[in-house]
Amino acid sequence: PDAQIAKMLDWDKPLSQQPQLKQAIDKFTQEYGLVKPAPNMTGKEYYQALENYTGATSAEGVKRNVSQDVSGLLKQYGIPGIRYLDGGSRAGGKGTSNFVVFPGSESMLNILERNNQNVIQTRRGSR
Repeated sequence: PDAQIAKMLDWDKPLSQQPQLKQAIDKFTQEYGLVKPAPNMTGKEYYQALENYTGATSAEGVKRNVSQDVSGLLKQYGIPGIRYLDGGSRAGGKGTSNFVVFPGSESMLNILERNNQNVIQTRRGSR
């Protein structure tokens, strides 16, 4: 649903263009003692910086006692997934997007189409 898409980390946009993430990023930054990300940092760059920080296998990650992966941490702070421009849109910087929900958020999806065929989706065992 659109309300969930609006909460997603946009891989391609600078964080300054993603105001819906501010509260989650602020909470995450405070709790883990991180420096606030630069406004021009893209969602992808932010995610990668968090991966470097949380690296559970690295000595620093173990020292900080960070045991969850980045997607789990972001989900915990209200970010249900990521969106990114698809291959045909990437060069132009706009167009259609792909969406990835973090594990445990799958129930928020409403599948409308599969392989260009409309899907009738109802809950709990109906077609």
